[in-house]
Amino acid sequence: MKKGLLIIAALLARLTLGAYGVSLSDYGFQQTGTHQENNLTSYDCRDANGIPVSLLSANALTDDNAKTLKDLLATLEGWKYLKIDHVRAVFNSDGSSDVVVIPSSFVYKNVNLASYMPSGIELYYNGYIDYDFRMLKDSLFLRLKGQIFDETQFADRLLSAVNDPVLYLQTNDPEYLLQRINDLVGKVAALSEQVTQLTQLTKLTDQDLDAQKLALVTIGNRGLFGGITPVSKDGVAAIVKMKKADPSLTKDQVAAKLDQQGIKMSDKEITLVFGVYFNEF
Repeated sequence: MKKGLLIIAALLARLTLGAYGVSLSDYGFQQTGTHQENNLTSYDCRDANGIPVSLLSANALTDDNAKTLKDLLATLEGWKYLKIDHVRAVFNSDGSSDVVVIPSSFVYKNVNLASYMPSGIELYYNGYIDYDFRMLKDSLFLRLKGQIFDETQFADRLLSAVNDPVLYLQTNDPEYLLQRINDLVGKVAALSEQVTQLTQLTKLTDQDLDAQKLALVTIGNRGLFGGITPVSKDGVAAIVKMKKADPSLTKDQVAAKLDQQGIKMSDKEITLVFGVYFNEF
């Protein structure tokens, strides 16, 4: 399977201006009509297996366009688990191609992955074949992005997202991770403001204020399901000491110094200390 995809990649690389007025029937496509979509012409066809295919291009299709799609479809239709309902292929002016495959079914290990693909499988080519699309499971939109090597590797990735969407979001979805970081920064900023207000209202001693800040750092160190993990007091004290000695130190520099001292603190905990103690986010 990997060899087949590598052959497709080589064929996709030959998408150039080529000859115009290609005969789609020479490549196993039976043309059923054409229509315009914005500035693109859509050639509506069926391939040799009767699967509906739309080929779109700003220019007239070339022989390379038709042959590339024919061989790509031959590979995809040869997969064991994926069954295709229809395909939409866009040939771009920069030589790349975007292909959307709408599956009728994609049953892998007794799970129909196709039922979690509201917009199908989006494939892209720019020197290699990769995918970037979304699946929907338990009201969660999961972004799947990567490179295809073979059908089993691809199906395993999709199945892992379907079987545990929360874990997949936590470990794979960059947009979800960024949102979690932004939420954390906002919470830390709010906690820091509360510390400032409390200091002004109660005129806490330095010792009391340090205890209050440590409590806020601990409260902020919650897991996904609300559990609180105690923060190392020695680690907090070490960070405060380092930052007071050199206020220009960054989080990465502090993390490196903590490692040298044998003190274990997570990036999240260091971020909380920077926010609560130094108002740096």
